[in-house]
Amino acid sequence: MTEEHFDREFGPKLVALAQRIKAAGSSFVCYVDFDGGGCRTVELQPVPSAEARLTYLAAACGGNADRLILSMMKDSEKNGHGSVYLKLLEHGKT
Repeated sequence: MTEEHFDREFGPKLVALAQRIKAAGSSFVCYVDFDGGGCRTVELQPVPSAEARLTYLAAACGGNADRLILSMMKDSEKNGHGSVYLKLLEHGKT
């Protein structure tokens, strides 16, 4: 699938669905791969769940593990976490 095909056929429907889900009180995160790239559709509640935040971070980092880990560390500073591995990174035990 090309980006043009996605934009024409699926993009508007995903945006409308995301907005309806957010209006109903839930967060929506979607990432779609297509030839030559991908795109994400995101509507987060003001205080999204950890699952929604982590899914968004993974989609936003474009497959770059270093960016994802750094983003997770920043998110955990703001929102807290219970991750053994993030604790190791916080204490420099990598």
